[in-house]
Amino acid sequence: MIRSTRFPLFLLGALLLAIPRVGAAQITIQNTAGLNFGSLAVGGSAGTAVISPAGVRTVTGGVVGLGSAYGAASFTVTISSGSATYFLSLPTGNTTLTGPGGATMTASTFTSNPSGLIQQVPSVPGSQTVTVGATLNVAANQTPGSYAGTFTVTVFHF
Repeated sequence: MIRSTRFPLFLLGALLLAIPRVGAAQITIQNTAGLNFGSLAVGGSAGTAVISPAGVRTVTGGVVGLGSAYGAASFTVTISSGSATYFLSLPTGNTTLTGPGGATMTASTFTSNPSGLIQQVPSVPGSQTVTVGATLNVAANQTPGSYAGTFTVTVFHF
């Protein structure tokens, strides 16, 4: 039996860290869209829902994707002075999502576009859009309902 279950992950916050340097270079990061796995159905088999940085959703195992309201997280990184180069860090472990009655799932394998640790804005001053996807790990017979959690994207200017 497959039950209709909604498992969105909304990005509730981002962390901005900057390394002070001579000339007081400025960098900011702004969340412009949350990571959303959309509505899913799951039965007696575990599976995953993967959102790519391009916003494409794929499902595996006992997970069935429903509807089209899903997408990658999006951030705008802006550098107002100094070097155009910055360091981008995504979560490396599991992020817990909490749902009805304390039920949990985990998101893992965070990926970004552009990918890699070292990034550059096209010019200074300037900005770059970074999109982030991840894998949602869904248990067999997962409790139906909305799930939410947060993850941290960190940028360092150098």
